[in-house]
Amino acid sequence: MLSANAWVRRIQRTCSAREVTHCAGLAVAADVNIKSYKCVESPSTLPNESPSTQKYEDLKNAYIKNQDPYPAFASLLGECAQKKALHDGRTLHGLIIFSSLERKVLLGNLLIKLYDACGQLRDACCVFSAMHLPSVITWTLMINAYAHHGDHKRAMDCYREMNHAGAKPNNVTLVSILASAPFVEGMLIHASIVEYGFDKDVKIETALINLYSNHGSIEDVDWLFTRMGSRDVVAWNTLIAAYVQQGMFTDSFQLYIQMEQNNVKPNQVTFVTLLGACCHPGKILQGLMTHASIVEGGFVSEFSVHSALITMYSRCKSIQEAQNVFSKVHPRSIMLWNAMLTGCVESGNHDQALSTYEEMRMAHEVPNTITLIAVLSACTALVSILYGMVIHATVITSNLESHKSLGTAILNFYGKCGNVRSSRKVFDNLSSRDLITWNAMLSVYVSNEHQEEAFQLYQQMLTNSMTPDRFTFNTLLSACCSPSFITQGQELHKHIYMFGMEGRAGVSVGVVNMYSKCNNLDAARNIFDQQNKQDVALWNTMFSGYVHSNSAKEALLLFDKMGEEEVKPDGFTFSAVIGACSDLAKLEQGKALHGAVIDAGLDSDGAVENALVHMYCKCGNMKDAWSIFKNHPDQNTISWNGIVSGYAQHGHGYEALHVFERMQGQNVKASKLTFVAVLAACAHVGLVEQSLEYFDSMRDFYGILPDLEHYASIVDLFGRVGRLDEAAEFLHEFPVQPDVVVWKVLLGSCRVHSNIILGRVAAEHSVELDLENSLSYVILSNLYASYDDCGFDLLDEFAVA
Repeated sequence: MLSANAWVRRIQRTCSAREVTHCAGLAVAADVNIKSYKCVESPSTLPNESPSTQKYEDLKNAYIKNQDPYPAFASLLGECAQKKALHDGRTLHGLIIFSSLERKVLLGNLLIKLYDACGQLRDACCVFSAMHLPSVITWTLMINAYAHHGDHKRAMDCYREMNHAGAKPNNVTLVSILASAPFVEGMLIHASIVEYGFDKDVKIETALINLYSNHGSIEDVDWLFTRMGSRDVVAWNTLIAAYVQQGMFTDSFQLYIQMEQNNVKPNQVTFVTLLGACCHPGKILQGLMTHASIVEGGFVSEFSVHSALITMYSRCKSIQEAQNVFSKVHPRSIMLWNAMLTGCVESGNHDQALSTYEEMRMAHEVPNTITLIAVLSACTALVSILYGMVIHATVITSNLESHKSLGTAILNFYGKCGNVRSSRKVFDNLSSRDLITWNAMLSVYVSNEHQEEAFQLYQQMLTNSMTPDRFTFNTLLSACCSPSFITQGQELHKHIYMFGMEGRAGVSVGVVNMYSKCNNLDAARNIFDQQNKQDVALWNTMFSGYVHSNSAKEALLLFDKMGEEEVKPDGFTFSAVIGACSDLAKLEQGKALHGAVIDAGLDSDGAVENALVHMYCKCGNMKDAWSIFKNHPDQNTISWNGIVSGYAQHGHGYEALHVFERMQGQNVKASKLTFVAVLAACAHVGLVEQSLEYFDSMRDFYGILPDLEHYASIVDLFGRVGRLDEAAEFLHEFPVQPDVVVWKVLLGSCRVHSNIILGRVAAEHSVELDLENSLSYVILSNLYASYDDCGFDLLDEFAVA
């Protein structure tokens, strides 16, 4: 036994003043000479989370009367664990060691339970390690502690050690370890459960259902559930959750109906689980019905139900309904505030997220990491640099700078705002970095086109023994999608093989995309042919590569091969292949694809409909193009541009302008491409003044700066109507130097209207900008030929120049 002085000195070094008071007071009761310590006071001012004063008195009396203090210690530790009174628990732990009772199994069990409840896994491990003969309960408590802290590997290691030590697990042990077991080992434990005779235990059966559902084995889940002798609400909830987890939402509601038919009353967990099945805009009706059942069942006041309702309505894009639920709850916990904030962010209502945060501040609620991450996400989406910097300052003043997830959110925010230097500073200041943090910094570099810095960071990442994952490689591959970075892309491809990632579907897609964008279609196709062809994303990437490289014929051949491989195309597939038909003007094949789209049930897909409109326009079939367009449920800027361009390209100028007026009437935002089509339509019908009005309105009304293509359209229009001097004057107003296309447009107009002087100027500029192209010589030659042969001398002069 320690001397009193040594023992109290140890306590003083490691404990607070209140703990010293309790320890010293108990030492006095144990007849230890510590009269020199003035800190001894009565433990009458204990906070509410501490064990009762009477229990401390019982422990003192046990020492005074030379009774065994063991029962008093057990009672006090039990209450400490229940109230999560860590400081008092540490005090008692010290006294237990002082009293040489640390080997008592019950006290050790209670200490493990205490430290687990208080989040002190290391202390729980120390207690466990000091126990010479741990009981089955001890092993179970330790497995539980590892599982509670997310350390499933050590939980499994502990279970194996338990078996090697010859300790037979009980039903509680098995329930605990099933929550941590990988699938294969879980099946082995299932076999042990049958061997031990626990396979009829309802809690174990429920844990097994959870095991198999977590690994997607819904058939085994059904088999286990049908064999259960007694199905309580927990078992039903677990089964419903399994179906929700597998995306079988309709079936999960059928199970809920069966549950009620079996006279099992649902609880709040049931409804929270069902609400999780409604978190999609198409499930709002089921969500409303579930909300009604919650009110009818009397669960509307439950906090977890409030949060689930807010989340459900937010993800169904019914943010007002979420706000209605939120506004009726008082008082509001931090978790409820976070649910509302996260809901606003996930539903795209970022301004409302910031308003909710301001309301939270006015309510004097202290934000936590989840709060700040949600607000930073809103700032990132809004590119609100000043507000985000204020949140960063809040993180610093709250001493949360070292939090990895929060640090990652901050560097993402600065990256989205284009402040790469601040992102890197946040990254460098993090005390520890995981793979997610490294990937986030890589993404910041790549999204801001700092490719060289991204590659340098990748090398630094490898130097720091970080193993890249799929996201790492896909981020870096996206930085190599231009011929100038093909060397780095090839080097990354080698690393993908080196790290054994070549078979991963997502990585293969990135590699094929990289080679395609670098115009190396042979390499892209070679990688494609080596992969598992069931991944539709891989096919789509190859289609995109062919279309991007103007290899429409190869895209159509690949689509035929896709049919042979029995891979089901999706909306992106059809959009790409229909685009290939547009490039080749293959109307019949396009119509066949239109039929396939209808058969696949994708005729309401916005991107596919836009592709069909473009295809019919390109092939000159404006009747079918208009028919698809007018039935389009979501007529956005892209679809309007497609139909306006179609009419303009085929000489239907007035129809194009009429469609544009309808577009304006429906308040659809026009784009640069819209005005390219509108100006082309004006050119076809010779509407000079109206064309100039549209041109001016681009800047003045729509806030769109005209580019060379728009200027070229005006030059073309002046040329068509013979106003060549105005065309030349307009050229001088260009904000940038006209390109060769503009000069050729003017040269062509000069030939039509026999303007030799201006034609020569246009030809000079055309030749200067494109020495390899002989078209300008030919046009000028024809222009001079319309007069006399002297023009050829001048043409020779150009050739010499």
